[in-house]
Amino acid sequence: MVYSKIEKLLESKKTIFFMVFSICIYAAFKDSWKLLADIFQTLVLLLSFVFVAFRWDFFKKIKFLWLLPVALILQVVSWYYSSIFYPDIAVESPKIGRLFELFVFFFFAIWLKGKKEYIWAVLISFAIGSIFTLSQEGLLLNDILKGVSGVRVDFGYRNAQHGALIIGASLLIALVYFSYIYKECNQHRALFLCAGFFILFYVTLLLIMQTRQAILGVVVSLLCLAAYKLYINKKYTVKNCVFFLISFVSFLVVILSFDIVSSRLSSEAYIVTDYILKGDFDNIPYTSFGVRLNLWIESFLWIPESIFLGFGDGVEKYLILESTRLPDTIVEEYRHIHSSYIATVLRFGLLGLTLCLLLLILPVVEVLKFENEVIYIKYIAVMFLGYWLFVNFFESFWYMKAGLWTYTVFMAGIYSIPLAIKYENYLSTLERNNRLFSSE
Repeated sequence: MVYSKIEKLLESKKTIFFMVFSICIYAAFKDSWKLLADIFQTLVLLLSFVFVAFRWDFFKKIKFLWLLPVALILQVVSWYYSSIFYPDIAVESPKIGRLFELFVFFFFAIWLKGKKEYIWAVLISFAIGSIFTLSQEGLLLNDILKGVSGVRVDFGYRNAQHGALIIGASLLIALVYFSYIYKECNQHRALFLCAGFFILFYVTLLLIMQTRQAILGVVVSLLCLAAYKLYINKKYTVKNCVFFLISFVSFLVVILSFDIVSSRLSSEAYIVTDYILKGDFDNIPYTSFGVRLNLWIESFLWIPESIFLGFGDGVEKYLILESTRLPDTIVEEYRHIHSSYIATVLRFGLLGLTLCLLLLILPVVEVLKFENEVIYIKYIAVMFLGYWLFVNFFESFWYMKAGLWTYTVFMAGIYSIPLAIKYENYLSTLERNNRLFSSE
C-alpha cells in the first residue's frame, strides 16, 4: 500500500512539474546563484535516486547506467595504481565525484520525459541564465561598449574562455529555436523576433570576447548540422555538395570580414608555420596558443608511463610543478593542461577517455536513431556534439564548473528522448502483462 502511494507520487504530474522547474533553476543559475541552484539540484538527484530504486526493474536494463559503476571503479583503480607506483603524485583518497558529475544529466533526463516543452524550457533557461551569469559583476553594458571598440572583455566571469563557452552554447540554442519558431510556430511573431534578437546579441557577445575556440566551435557545429541535414534528406549530390561548399566559404568570408575575428584568428598563425610545421617544438613561444602547446608537449612526456590507467587526480598540478622545460612564470600561473582529452588520459588513462567519449556519444547516437522524434532536438544534439568535441581540445571543460553546467543541461535534453521512449515501452509491457495476469 505504501509502495503504491509512493509510486503514484513519483509519477504524478505535480512531481514531474516540480522536477522540471528544479532543473530549470539549475540550468539558469548554476554558476551565478550557486546556492539556490545547488539546493534544487540536490532535490532532483535525491528524488531521482528514489525513483530509480522504485523502478529498478526498468533501470537495471538501461546499459548506459551501468557505465556509472564502471566509472567509479575506474577512478578507484587509477588512484590505487598511482598510490602504489607513483606515491608522490597520488592524492590522499580517490575523488570519485570527478566522473560521477558527468552522469548527473542522466538523472535530470528522467524527469524531462522526452517532451519538447520541457526540453525547450530547460535549454532556454540556460540561454537566459548565461546572460545573467555574465552580468553578475555589473559589467555587462560597460564591457559590451568596450568590446565593440575592439577591447577583449570577459565580463568579470573567470576568463573569456568560460564566458565564450556558455554564450556559444546559448547561440546554438537560439539558432535552433529560431528555426523551430519559424517552421512550427510562425503565428507567434513576438517569439520569432525575440529569438532573432537573442541570436544577434549572442553573436555580439561571442565576437567581443574574442575567443577562438568558441567561435570556431560554433562554425564546426554549423558544419555538423549542414552535413546531418544533407544526410537525412539524402541529398548528397554533386550540386548540393558544391552549393554547400560555396555557402560555407561565403559564411567564412563574412565572419572573417570582422576585424575582431580576423585579427584574433591570425594573431598566432606564425606558431604553426614557423614552429610546428618545421618541427621546432623546443622553442615555441609562450603566447596563448603557445602555452597550450607547451603544456601538451609536457603531458606527452608523462602519458606513456601509465597510458591505460593514468595517474589519478593530482597529476596535472604535479607535472607542471616538476617540469624542467616550463619557465617559472608558467609553473606559477597554470595548474591544468588546457585540454579535456589530454587531462583525462593523464588522470584516468585511455580507459577513462574511452568512457568519457561513450558518455557523450552514446546519447547522441540513441536520439538520432529514433525516426519520428522531435527533429529540432536532433539538430541540438548534432550541433552540441560538434561544438563540445571541438572546444574541449583547447580547454579542460569536462572538469570545470562552466563546462559541467553546459554539458549537463544539453545532455539531459538530448538523452531524455531515448530514455522516455524506453520507459514508455516498459510501462506498456508492464500494463499488458498485468492484464494477462488478471485475465488468468
